[in-house]
Parts: sequence; C-alpha cells; structure tokens
Amino acid sequence: GFELRGVPEFTVGCAMAPVADDAALAREVENLGQKVAAGAQYIVTPPVFDLEAYAKMLESLRQLDVPVIATVFLLKNVGMARYMSIHEPGSCISEDMIRRIRKAPDREAECIRMAGEAAAELKKMVQGVKITTLGWEHRLPDILSSAGL
Repeated sequence: GFELRGVPEFTVGCAMAPVADDAALAREVENLGQKVAAGAQYIVTPPVFDLEAYAKMLESLRQLDVPVIATVFLLKNVGMARYMSIHEPGSCISEDMIRRIRKAPDREAECIRMAGEAAAELKKMVQGVKITTLGWEHRLPDILSSAGL
C-alpha cells in the first residue's frame, strides 16, 4: 500500500430500513436512536417516492437530532416502478407515478425529470440528498440539471 500523508477523518452514519406502517416506523426510530447513541452522526433514508408521506416520517426522526440524507432513486421504466411498488416495503410508488411514466412521450426523460423534481423538493426538507442511478451514472448531470442544482 501507500503511506498516508496526514490523518484521515471519517464520519459514521447509519441507514434507515424501509418501513411500511406506523408500527414499523416506531420500531425503526427506536433502532436508529440506538445507532445515534452509539455514535452515528447522520441517517440515510430509503428511496423517497411520496414526498407527503416522507415529510410525516421526518417528524419522527427529528427527535434524534442528527442530519438526514434522503435517497432519490432513478426509476428507469414502468416495469421497474411496478416491481418496486409491489416488492419493496414502504416504497410508496403510486399508480399516478407509474401512469406518468407510461404516458410520457419520452419515458426515459420523464424518469429523469421525476428524479430531479424529487431531489429539488427533498433538498428543502433534509440536510442532504443521495441520488442512486443503478448504472445510469451518465444521466446524473441531467438529474441535477432537472433539479436546478
């Protein structure tokens, strides 16, 4: 290996598990509280598709008094959106979102626009936003542009 010059600095964060209901949220907030007590300095939340539900969930996290980083997940097509809405607990992908992608003249551009809109709104609500593109990193500049970032 190479010798390090200087002293590295690290932060310790934790990931929030997806939650599908209020009882699961209460359990997860308790788990996160233990992680924060053990030294976690921030929380990364699961992908956000329903901003209204996310805002309500954030109220439960405020008591932990650490920064929150939201995850924006780039849906690539209708099939991916449908799969996640069925198989990912708490994903909250609505039929309206799926319909919006399906009816768009350019579905890929619509998915990018939706991710950008989510990032722009989440930026107002939390301390950071993580964008997950799953192999479409080349579209990240388009998402950021769509978000006005």
